[in-house]
Amino acid sequence: MRVAADPPLGFVSNPPDHMLFIDMRVYLPRLLEDFAARGGRVVKASLDAAGVRDLAAGHDLVVVATGRAGLSDLFPRVPERSPHAGPQRRLFAGLVRGLRMPERLEFMFQLSPGHGEIFENQYLTLGGVEPALLIEASPGGALEPITRMRYEDDPARFDAALLDAVLAHAPLTAERVDRQWAILSSPDAAARFIASHA
Repeated sequence: MRVAADPPLGFVSNPPDHMLFIDMRVYLPRLLEDFAARGGRVVKASLDAAGVRDLAAGHDLVVVATGRAGLSDLFPRVPERSPHAGPQRRLFAGLVRGLRMPERLEFMFQLSPGHGEIFENQYLTLGGVEPALLIEASPGGALEPITRMRYEDDPARFDAALLDAVLAHAPLTAERVDRQWAILSSPDAAARFIASHA
């Protein structure tokens, strides 16, 4: 972990065992398969707010785990319980090339006060182990613009903007950048994530 300060603050922790995160697109379907194999019933359907209410009428517990497709209307914001009227972070995540692997696989967390955080780790993909970045940008900070860009609109501009963000706000990552820097953007790139490990 590193915090941009004067002087910078940082520390390294070496857990006794490797850490592993299985991509949720792999992990959740497996959980559903296990649930069904143990006698559970899995129903796949699109639901609106009325559908959730109908479902709740026939069950002791219904857990809503998404705010999309109008389901957020079921849970209006209660101003006296939340000081926030908007999201506190905007996110970008992607696999990158042109970033040399650290000497030992690790999870790196670099904080840039007022701008956000840049996380670096490694993903095991169908093509091997690849470096990955996650930016959690503070609204109004210098990292926010990259979260509002669309790669498809101008790939070269996007790659340059991401590189600028890393150089300015993630010095430990910037030390390992080379001239081949770019986002891995093949059509199946999003499907290539299998697991992250450090």
